[in-house]
Amino acid sequence: MSKLRVFEDEDEYLKFCEDNEDRIILVYQDDVLVVTDFLDEHPGGGEILEDYNSQDITEVFHSTHRHVHSHRALKLMSKYKIGYFKDTEAEEHASV
Repeated sequence: MSKLRVFEDEDEYLKFCEDNEDRIILVYQDDVLVVTDFLDEHPGGGEILEDYNSQDITEVFHSTHRHVHSHRALKLMSKYKIGYFKDTEAEEHASV
């Protein structure tokens, strides 16, 4: 497993997104995910992920208005995690 990147703040995160504009990058509960390789596999279609590129998807992910995501979906996210925001505790990220 490669070392997770720690993002100091939103500005650093947005700069990272700009520098990697060919990738789909999302935030979920302060975790940074690169989901580009998941676009074709996403059951709702890759377009929805593209629509939320560089945004925090936590609220929409848990919204029952669109769709209820399974526990499997949450577990799958760890595969795409590349970092997290510094404000979160390092211990929370050690096991991923």
